[in-house]
Amino acid sequence: MKTEPQYVTVVYRGDLSKPERMTEVETIYDEVKTEQQIVSVPAETEDERPSRPTAAVVMACVLLCSLLMMSALVAFSLHLRNENQQLLTEKSSLQRQTEELNREKNRLNWTLGVILSHNNFSVLTHCPHKVCRPCLDRWFWFGSSCYQFSEDNYSWSWKTWQESRDNCRSQSADLVVINSLEEQTFVNNHTENYNDENHGYWIALSNNNTADWTWADGTNSTLTFWRRQRSSYRVSCVLTHRVADSLENWSKASCTMKNRWVCERPALIRRDESDWRPALIRRDESD
Repeated sequence: MKTEPQYVTVVYRGDLSKPERMTEVETIYDEVKTEQQIVSVPAETEDERPSRPTAAVVMACVLLCSLLMMSALVAFSLHLRNENQQLLTEKSSLQRQTEELNREKNRLNWTLGVILSHNNFSVLTHCPHKVCRPCLDRWFWFGSSCYQFSEDNYSWSWKTWQESRDNCRSQSADLVVINSLEEQTFVNNHTENYNDENHGYWIALSNNNTADWTWADGTNSTLTFWRRQRSSYRVSCVLTHRVADSLENWSKASCTMKNRWVCERPALIRRDESDWRPALIRRDESD
């Protein structure tokens, strides 16, 4: 900054024409005037003034940073949720695949067991064109079994209980053993009334001259569907009749009486319960 000159006025009072030896010079300053410079500092313009953040700007910056952090957290949370959902979906898919593989393994083991149960298994008969069928012709597939319902209309073709069982055994089968309401309904829906109300279809249940009713495979009967009747036969075998109410269609009859019969054998291909429930239909609807 350029320095301006300062001016001082000094006034002497006394006679300067008379020289006197002065031992002391007294100087009286009457007046000392100093022109003081009034330094005018120009006002700073808005552009030249140093920028200083105000409280509003600081708060705005803090708010913006908070919003950015919240956005980042939300995005990260969504990413984690999507990743977790994808992992859960993959886990569920793997579980379904594992269950399906286990079911397929059980089906293959079942098929192998059925094949090994035959003394002479005909591949051409059961698997024509290299495609295995669960049941042979004129056999009905239900659950894990195949069923054959005799259809002879002439009395000389009907058989006693034992003869009926022998006929089933000749086909690697046996008289039907009914173990559930679904199976009972299925059998009832595939039979028909013939000749008179006393005739029916032999099933594998008999009392063998005892008080206990036993299936041909040796198991005791725990589920029964008797109809109301009186029987004087001491040795009795059981017939199933086609009636509207399948819960009451079994009757006791002499084992030497000749009737139609129902054979049952393991299916070559096992079907789960969810697959065979639609099979609860009448035979005439499935033909």
